[in-house]
Formats: sequence, C-alpha cells, structure tokens
Amino acid sequence: MLPALRKTDLTEFGLSTDPDKVAPDSMGGGNWSDGAQKINYPLIHSDDPNALLNGEPVTTTLWKSVFDNERNDYSNQWEATYGYYAPLDYLKSKDQLGVVVGTTYTTPADSTDIAAIRGQLSTITAAAGWQMIYAETDEQFQQIWDDMKTQIVDFGYDEFVEWDMQVTQDWCDAVKAVRGN
Repeated sequence: MLPALRKTDLTEFGLSTDPDKVAPDSMGGGNWSDGAQKINYPLIHSDDPNALLNGEPVTTTLWKSVFDNERNDYSNQWEATYGYYAPLDYLKSKDQLGVVVGTTYTTPADSTDIAAIRGQLSTITAAAGWQMIYAETDEQFQQIWDDMKTQIVDFGYDEFVEWDMQVTQDWCDAVKAVRGN
C-alpha cells in the first residue's frame, strides 16, 4: 500500500546545507547522509515523475513549489513576454529541441596561438564588460564598447572565430556522418 501523497515543498530542514544534519524522529531519524544513494548508478532517474510526490520529480529543483519560491522580476518578465515560466518550456512549445546523436568526434586542443588569443580576448572582454556595467552615461558605454571591438580585432579575434567555426563545422560534419546525411 502506498503512503499518502505528500505536498512537495522544501522545509527549513530540507533547505539546510549542513551535511551532518540529523533527521528528526518524525522523518525516521538518523543522519541525513544515511539516506543518500551509496551505489554509483541511479535506481530511478532523478527527473522521472514520482507517484509518492504527486507526480513531481525526485529532484527538488524541478518541483513546482521550488520554481514558485524562486520567482523574481526577471522570471516574471520572461513569463509575461513569452508565456512560459522557463526557457525550456518555451523551446519545447516551439518544437525547438532535438536529440543530437553521439559521435566519436573530439574537439582538438587549441594551438598555442589560439590559446593565447583566447586568453587575451577573455581578459579584454571581461575588463570592458565590467567597465560598461559601471559606465555613467550611454556615451561612455558606447566608447568602451567601440574601444573593445577595436582591441579584440587587433588581438586576433578574426583568427579565433575562424578556428572556432571550423571546430564547430567539423563536429557538425561528424554528426551528419553518423546520421548518414
């Protein structure tokens, strides 16, 4: 006989991050870690619906109550604009998700030149990004943006993009080869 269905809500106990917490007697007692899976293979997928949890997944981050508690201005604006709470739901509704077949393709390591360019571009864009965040005027923001665009070209942006596009094309070709098209 199945126990009564429970409401899926994180309690103060569940939200606690203490790995050594002890479950109260009402929850069966014992150390919290005693309830953790000890084998290296899940018996059920954590995203699968669980009948004991009103059909909610085992993973608490996917519970409706957790979604509702994590709402903020950004997520509310997203939902008002697109009609879906989560971007994944939006993509599903537009049939924009698909399975990509596995391949034996391995992304090659960056050459020393590309690695150096990648590091320099990362430094330049991170610094300019923070400067743009704290720009006091639109004109100051635009000047930082324009300077960054000039700098990254001088530091090999075009070569870097060409490399990354070729790596991406090689992966796409490998996927097409597996699919036979």
